[in-house]
Amino acid sequence: MITRKLLRLWLHWLMLSLTLAGCGGGSGLPGASGAPVEFVITPEVEVLHAFMASDYDQIEAPETASTVLPSGLSMIYCAITLKHGVNEVSFEIFNDSGPMEIGEGYWMTISDHNTGQVTYSRDIPAPDGGVFADGAYQTKVYLDGELVALLNWSIGE
Repeated sequence: MITRKLLRLWLHWLMLSLTLAGCGGGSGLPGASGAPVEFVITPEVEVLHAFMASDYDQIEAPETASTVLPSGLSMIYCAITLKHGVNEVSFEIFNDSGPMEIGEGYWMTISDHNTGQVTYSRDIPAPDGGVFADGAYQTKVYLDGELVALLNWSIGE
């Protein structure tokens, strides 16, 4: 059991290292110019939507979300809609400087009892109570502890 977890951790580290090496050693994230969603593995549950949003209303209307968020945001949102629920959803956010500290925020789960679809969302306040800097970002999405997808997005132009 521990060996399997260590192997999984090592594989995640290796994938991150290869990703960073391909991005110029940690700089030059694709941001909004990259694919909006890159699947690292085929998840066990179907991912219907995965995106970052500048406005809470976009969580229930993902077609209105953009990969370019406006400058000056003090709060952003991460949302993922799945065909059915999972035990755990988590994520990490990276900018050109590396991993970002994610402050206190609130998770919300919206379940559609007719379809079984579940949307997980979290509000993310800007570091140190300021605003998010303009530039390229990438969000790593984990389902039940496994890295599933990379979301490429930017703030500003």
